[in-house]
Amino acid sequence: MGFATSLLGCRHGRVLLLATSPDKVLTSLFVCDLVTDGHIQLVIPVEFTGVSINGTVLCAAGNEEGHVHGACHWSPFKVVLVAVSRNGGRPMACAYSSETGLWGNIIRHDRPGMFIDSDHSSTLIAHAIYWKIMSFGTEEVEEDMLEFDFDRQTLTVIKGLPGEGFDQSRIIRVLDDHMGIATLSYPTSHLRVWHWNANGGRDGVATWVLAKTVDLQSIFGLQEHETLPLSPRRDSILGYDEDDGVIFIHVQPLLLEVMEIKG
Repeated sequence: MGFATSLLGCRHGRVLLLATSPDKVLTSLFVCDLVTDGHIQLVIPVEFTGVSINGTVLCAAGNEEGHVHGACHWSPFKVVLVAVSRNGGRPMACAYSSETGLWGNIIRHDRPGMFIDSDHSSTLIAHAIYWKIMSFGTEEVEEDMLEFDFDRQTLTVIKGLPGEGFDQSRIIRVLDDHMGIATLSYPTSHLRVWHWNANGGRDGVATWVLAKTVDLQSIFGLQEHETLPLSPRRDSILGYDEDDGVIFIHVQPLLLEVMEIKG
């Protein structure tokens, strides 16, 4: 029987694929360049086998001045994997460098009871990568964010928005390379942009701040009694363009570019 292949992420002209055997014992990563048809196979660290994982690929040049991403097919790259431990569900991350051909040290977080959301791709903001991560509390499941900082080599869990008032969310980059969230409410069709204020307000506590609300019905010229035909499967947020700050929303039967995030 063949291996099942899933797409973990794509960025800077490369694609990261995960191949898993039917018994989920054997897993491999493939970094592919769709322009040159080149690819490389990576062996996954043993700690990341047999568990649900997510990951991404990116150019090692980062945001160096004068470097053009997408045209760097022969430049060094990095791969980052995230997962939770088998015992306790504690987040962990590990980065691979094509320059050394080695995986780095595994970075761990001590918060238990978490589960990696492998269905959502990552978001690169400045020198950090963000994923959604599920937190299993005593009463309900919460949606938090997992931050891997390249410069500091740290793994941080950021408290997510309260689960009320929206159906879908996407981690995005807002002004000044800060982390934010775009939420979509159904059937009210409101797209809201939130900023993460890490420094906190007057009380010094980090919190989410609502920065913008967009009425999608008015954008598409709908009357008050009309409803925007969003996907009934609650998968209307199809993707996010990190470079241009554009969110793509599935509106039946068309794929429409909804808005450019500027704050």
